[in-house]
Amino acid sequence: MHSHLLPGIDDGSPDLESTLQYLRNLQELGFQKVITTPHVMTDLYPNTPAKILQVLKVVQEKIVEVGLQIKLEAAAEYMIDENFDKLIENDTVLPIAAKYLLVELSYVAPVLNYESAIFKVQARGFVPILAHPERYYYFSMAELEHLHQLGCLFQINILSLTGYYGKHVSTVGHNLLQKNMVSFLGTDLHHKKHLEALKRFAADSKLNRQLSNYEWLNPSL
Repeated sequence: MHSHLLPGIDDGSPDLESTLQYLRNLQELGFQKVITTPHVMTDLYPNTPAKILQVLKVVQEKIVEVGLQIKLEAAAEYMIDENFDKLIENDTVLPIAAKYLLVELSYVAPVLNYESAIFKVQARGFVPILAHPERYYYFSMAELEHLHQLGCLFQINILSLTGYYGKHVSTVGHNLLQKNMVSFLGTDLHHKKHLEALKRFAADSKLNRQLSNYEWLNPSL
């Protein structure tokens, strides 16, 4: 429910051939359905629902053509930036399962309007999901707990728990799990290195057992 597999529209899959290979590999790992979420960022990736769905249709048709069984849907991952409020106010967003809106923050520092943005998402009838909260170094656990109490659900990256992004991110991720503050598990798959790391995760039986005992909301999508 968090990946970057639509070709050529953000920093994820560069082309259709790569997309099909990633989906083929995910199917081999046991994935049955993928909700991919291209970035929406002012200036850098100004993707619209119409553009995302247009590219999605091309990939879906190719999936059938090559005989893959994996299902592909699309939403988006929205950067809370200076243009985010306008997107919300104009209802030009693409939610997950018509209910959830996946949002992210800068890795450098939080924007001043992030709490206000979360309230606006809720006021529009969506449930906000914060992508990879374990990767925002500037948030203390108390601040993350506050965000969670505001009604923002959390999505954690699989690779965060393996140490892929470093010890600090792994520690925060596991702490969030222990506090039962995480609702969704995502790959955040962008490129081949992520895919190879996911394959190593699949072979980690201890971590797999731990995650299989957690009550994720992914199956509800």
